[in-house]
Amino acid sequence: MERVIIPKLDLQTQEAEIVRWHKKEGDDVKKEELLLEISTDKANVEIEAPQTGVLTQVTCQEGDVVKVGQIIAYIAAPGESSPHQKTARVRSTPIARKLCGEADISVEEVFQSIGQEPITEREVRTYLTKRQTQPAEREYEEQALSPLRKIIAHRVQESAQQKPHIYLMIEIEVDSFLKKQHSETSKSKDVKITLTDLLLKKTASVLSEFPRLNATLVRENGELVLRMYKQVNIGLAVSTDRGLFVPVVRDVGNKSLIEVAKQTKRLAAKAKANKLSPEELSGGSFTVSNLGMYGVQSFIPIINPPEIAILAIGSIQEKKIPVMSVCLGIDHRAADGADGARFLQRLKELVEDPSVTIR
Repeated sequence: MERVIIPKLDLQTQEAEIVRWHKKEGDDVKKEELLLEISTDKANVEIEAPQTGVLTQVTCQEGDVVKVGQIIAYIAAPGESSPHQKTARVRSTPIARKLCGEADISVEEVFQSIGQEPITEREVRTYLTKRQTQPAEREYEEQALSPLRKIIAHRVQESAQQKPHIYLMIEIEVDSFLKKQHSETSKSKDVKITLTDLLLKKTASVLSEFPRLNATLVRENGELVLRMYKQVNIGLAVSTDRGLFVPVVRDVGNKSLIEVAKQTKRLAAKAKANKLSPEELSGGSFTVSNLGMYGVQSFIPIINPPEIAILAIGSIQEKKIPVMSVCLGIDHRAADGADGARFLQRLKELVEDPSVTIR
């Protein structure tokens, strides 16, 4: 008898939602055949059968939220009987079972509502009457938070409460930058170069000069430790119908502009299709969030833990010359305002100077 459990995908994930069962109880399954899909705060994950046999004792249905490590079913080898097989059933009368069948409900459903057995005709009719009673109309609608929304809520609250944020804003002239985008797009036949792609490359260049901001703040043996990374892995905030995802564009500094553009589009498409893997959502050393395409002039972002900095990009404003507002958020435990000021000053120089080559 082999257990089917919710796997631990990373250190942060504590629960998952059952999205879809591809097999039902009693079905024959083969080893490594797709059993079900689950949804965590980061991605949809497919779970395969751990052995060949018969799926039995399924305890969770689609839509249920379960804990990591929880047993959700068993797979019995051919000819094997389960020592854990459930034998206890809710006691009920024949007419009660008949009424349940006609109403397309289970005796167990009635028992969960009534809380006593045996279930008789009276209990079933009482339950059906309660179901038909409409509650008074309310002037609002309630919606339970999804597992992803719960995790987002927890992480942003944790970041806002535990990280002493400091924010620095600056306006950057982008007239030359827009011309650069047009030039790079016209040279590229495979993919359109966006301002975000160019900004990722510029940001990576600046981070290589300011490694203290290309870092995470972690605890080791009870002490806070600043981990500064040699490789620039930039998380790119992507909004989807399910919530906010931050896939990571890896090694931005050593990738060509075309490679970065292709990767950002691939990751964004996977995020919107809910197909990102846990690996694509981890390992970031800095985050960029761009709301400029929504017409947002500027905004104050929340740092993505355990990183220590985030760059918020606003829309381009038509003044005497086009300008773009950016806001840098820093964890004050790891860096000072002067560090951020120098970072923004250098980013402004690189964006406004069209002579700086981007590979």
